[in-house]
Amino acid sequence: AAGIDVPNTALINFKGGHSVRSEWLPNPKTHKSNTATISPPLKGNKQLQEGFLVDALLANWDVVGQNFDNIVESDKKFYRVDQGGALNLRAQGKEKTDFHTWSSKYIGELDSMTSDAEAPQASQAFASMSEDTMLAAANKLYKLTDSKISELVDASGLPPKQMDAMANTLIKR
Repeated sequence: AAGIDVPNTALINFKGGHSVRSEWLPNPKTHKSNTATISPPLKGNKQLQEGFLVDALLANWDVVGQNFDNIVESDKKFYRVDQGGALNLRAQGKEKTDFHTWSSKYIGELDSMTSDAEAPQASQAFASMSEDTMLAAANKLYKLTDSKISELVDASGLPPKQMDAMANTLIKR
């Protein structure tokens, strides 16, 4: 919805529970690293950086992954393939206790996701953004109007009891 590359996904019933199915990306290539250093072509990647503000809005703390393995290159595009650390969930599925109670006028992820101390992996992707790249990131974020956010949450497959809280939180953020 914001123009950021992610595989097409669908909510499905799998073995009696809800699961997410995503399309297979052609010629996938990861830039996984077991070291603490991000490797080219992820470091300073403008395409990744243009999604930064949406990642911050979604509190996507694990956007690049512990080993830089949540980004997959396919046909010269860089896809975010694991949203498990976004919204109200942490990377391993535990709840973020403060996601829905967030009440600031400032999204802390704007700082934390560019901080070596708080997000050593993500900061390597996002800390060096130029003004032009930040403007491009803002243009992607602006696509997510309040009505678009409500529409996306309504179509999300969340239980009805959770939809209002999710839409309200994202609109506030």
